[in-house]
Amino acid sequence: MHTARRVAAALLAALCVTPSIAARLDNLAWRERPALKDPKGSGVVVASINPGGMQVCIRRQGTTDKAGVVGCLEGNGLVTVEGREGGAVLLAKHHVAAVELPAGDYEVGSWSASLGNASVTSTRDLGIKFRVEPGALTYVGSFMLTRGSSGAYRIAIADHAGEDLKKIAEYRQELASMRRSAQRLTLTRPPDPARATSWAYRVYDVRGMAGELGYVSLHEQGGERRLRFTVGQGDTCYDRDLPVTVERPAGKIVIDVPPALRGCPHFRLVINADGTGGKREVMRGGQWTADGFDRVLTARL
Repeated sequence: MHTARRVAAALLAALCVTPSIAARLDNLAWRERPALKDPKGSGVVVASINPGGMQVCIRRQGTTDKAGVVGCLEGNGLVTVEGREGGAVLLAKHHVAAVELPAGDYEVGSWSASLGNASVTSTRDLGIKFRVEPGALTYVGSFMLTRGSSGAYRIAIADHAGEDLKKIAEYRQELASMRRSAQRLTLTRPPDPARATSWAYRVYDVRGMAGELGYVSLHEQGGERRLRFTVGQGDTCYDRDLPVTVERPAGKIVIDVPPALRGCPHFRLVINADGTGGKREVMRGGQWTADGFDRVLTARL
């Protein structure tokens, strides 16, 4: 048994860890992993992902994340989805991850990140389509989690193929010598916050204490705009899809919500079109008045 494998085995024995953690510790032996299991029928997908607690998921084209995911690449390796096809981790170093997948058409779908005690999850797919060719290496991008001044998280996607593939060449020569897929990485324009249909939303209890952070979202129903609260409101005024009117004055998105029931407030959400936040206003005495709470209202892109 090689030294790296002995180290991994000793760690497993000492920690009595679960199989998923065992797979991660086994990555200590990544240099000793064999070449492709099926070089004639599969290829290698490469990406760089930062931070290490972030992952982007790959699925077959034409499927949903839940039904078609074949694996999620992390800055620290690959998380295989139980019961779905996937390949071995070939590299987990310097936030570069590589995975062997059967030839076919795939796309990068959702992403998520664990940040200490908090977690962030995408609300829209990244939608980067690509084809895995037999015996070829396909680079799908460099994914970095960023945070704006408003506190909203976004994914920055770039083409760092030269740098990332050089890291592979340093540690896995058999990957570096593979034929590079002729596909060009096509980066889509980042989502426009002004076109957002969902925003973070924080609730407060009757004492004014901050509650959980959820979100509100706009959708069409029967030709009518409606607003849905996905958050623990615990109030009949908010537990249904609410008919609304939407206006877009300069730099703002204004969602007017008439009372859903007798005794419910007439309120509106005044949201910054650049996705950086907003406020909730209540109609009192014929005038709009800010409710005085930090509702967050950053765009969910």
